[in-house]
Amino acid sequence: MYRDFKAGIRRAGVPEIRFHDLRHTHATYLLSKRWHPKVV
Repeated sequence: MYRDFKAGIRRAGVPEIRFHDLRHTHATYLLSKRWHPKVV
């Protein structure tokens, strides 16, 4: 999965990120939508 993710990032031409970074991004998004921190 990681290899496919990295290949997709390169093909998309977006800045290099780690798969784990998506977890933090999603948590930040949920908190911005007023989800309770215990749920996030």
